[in-house]
Parts: sequence; C-alpha cells; structure tokens
Amino acid sequence: KIWRAMRASQVLVLALFIISLILLIQAYWLHSDLEAREERIRLKEDVVSEEMDNLHTYRRMADALPGLRALKTSIDHLPMIVLITPTYKRLAQKADLTRMCHTLLLVPRVHWIVVEDAANTSGLVANLLAQCGVPYSHAAVATPPHLQRTICKKIDPRHGCPAQLLGKEAQLWTKARGVEQRNWGLDRARALAAELGPAVVYFADDDNTYSLALFEEIRSTEKVTVFPVAFSGGVSYEGPIVKEGRVTGWHVAWRPDRPYPVDMAGFAVNLAEITSRPELRFDDQAERGFLESHFLGAILPGKQALEPRGIDCKCALVWHTHTEVPSTKHDKSLPPDPSIEL
Repeated sequence: KIWRAMRASQVLVLALFIISLILLIQAYWLHSDLEAREERIRLKEDVVSEEMDNLHTYRRMADALPGLRALKTSIDHLPMIVLITPTYKRLAQKADLTRMCHTLLLVPRVHWIVVEDAANTSGLVANLLAQCGVPYSHAAVATPPHLQRTICKKIDPRHGCPAQLLGKEAQLWTKARGVEQRNWGLDRARALAAELGPAVVYFADDDNTYSLALFEEIRSTEKVTVFPVAFSGGVSYEGPIVKEGRVTGWHVAWRPDRPYPVDMAGFAVNLAEITSRPELRFDDQAERGFLESHFLGAILPGKQALEPRGIDCKCALVWHTHTEVPSTKHDKSLPPDPSIEL
C-alpha cells in the first residue's frame, strides 16, 4: 500500500510538472505574441504618424502652390540676360569656364553665348556646355592672323609671348582681343531676340569673378548701365563717378580722356539697342583701350544717358581676378598623359 501511494504521488508530481511546463510555455508564447502585436501596433502608429506628416506637408504645399505659381510666373516675366563670352584654348580654360558655369546656374533667365577663338569648336568646351545646365549657344570664330602677328618684345605668356619667343615673331594682340568673337555673339543675340523677348546683353569674360547681385542689377537696364570693375586698369577699381544719380566723371588712371573709359565688364546694354542697330559691331581696328568707347559712342548721346548701378557705383560686383598661368616646368621630366582632360 505504501508503495502504491508513493507511485501515485510520483505520477501526480510528474503530471503537475508537465502541466506547469505547458503553462509556462503557453505563457512565454503568449508574452512573445503580445510583444509582436505591440511591435506591429507601434509600426502601424509610425506609419500613421508618417502619413499624417506627409498629409500636413501636402497641405502646406497645396497652400503654397499659388505662391509658387506666382513666383514662376514672375520669374518667367523677368528680362533675359544674354552673356557673350569669348574664350580661347589655354591650360586654365576648363577651370575658368567651369567656375563661370557654376555661377550662372544660380541666375534665372540667362542665355550663355560662348565663342571660341579657333577655326572649329573644341570637344572640351562643347562637352562642358552640354553638361553645365545653362541654356547656351556655342560657336568658333578665329581671329584673323594679321591682327595678332608681331614681334615679341616683352615676356608675357598671357598675351602670347613666352620667354622662348622673345625677340621673334609671335601671335600677339596688337589690337583689342575677342572682337570677332563678341561680334558673332551680337549677331547671335539679334537672331535670338524674338525668342528671348525683353533682354539685356552683357560681355562676360571667362576669367572674371561675378557677384550674383550683378545680374539682378543689370536686368533692369533701359539703355546702358555702368558699374565699377575691381582690379582693373592698374588701380584697385575702375568705374564711373556718380553724383545725385548721374555719371559725372570716371575713376580711371589710363587715358581718362576717352569718350567712355569703361572696362568691357563694366557695362550692359539693352538688347533693343542692338537689334535696332544692325550695323552695331565692335571695331577690330580700334586702338587698344578704345573698343568700348567706339561701341558705346554708337548708342549714347553722352555720359548723361548712362544708368549707374552698384549702389550708385559705390559697390564693385565684378572683379578682374585672372586665373594665374599654371606652372608646368616639370612636364618635360614627367610628361602628362595626353588622354587626361584638364
């Protein structure tokens, strides 16, 4: 009897153990399932919260849409800025054009006319313009050799007189540079006039530095606007002297007696002034330093018609920074890979 009682107790204990184990497993499963359900609920709450945020964003966008449409409409009605940029092959050409491209990407309503001084357009410039993202026109117009060739008397690599050509015949710039290229740009601007609508023409060399404010200042040009150019003409700046909103003189060191002693980067012209004068061009026979005077003299009756910009010409918005000619003195000992585009 004692043995039977002990056996019954063991069976009962074993049964209670099995039942307890099952209950523990079920409780663990229920706990895990509860955690999973809570996690799914949290995920759903996150999704709902994200959707609510998106809904609020869409509502704000919808509220702002009329303003955005009005902004786009106002931008579309801005006068176009036509930039005419002569360029020529040199080691820093791509660097200069890239910097200028990045500036113009920040300017609304602009058309960039780039004219190479060459017989044919180059792949380097063509690819750069195609990838830039700024609306453009591209051409090549070579400067006639008779305007360049002369005797090299002073070492000046920027103007075609390296040390090895000293005392020899070289392609130097005896006349103003970029004339043929700018004239092509003027003709292109005339051809685009109907498409562009109201527009302003600005002659922007590729080695200058430009403030974004400059483009907004010249956009309202009625006839001819003028403004200071820093680091030009051997002085800290060149530009008009303005009193009571009128140009009364010029802050220039070289030949202040010129009719319009203004730098090429120091004025902008309304496109209507150019289209109304089909014969208006830069004179390739003009003495160096007089190119701008000849051009503006064909448009203006006198300096009193000039429109000062840059806070009455008190603020320089363009700088003649000029990229330094890179040193390649070790290229002879370490020849560059010709397949590398610089």
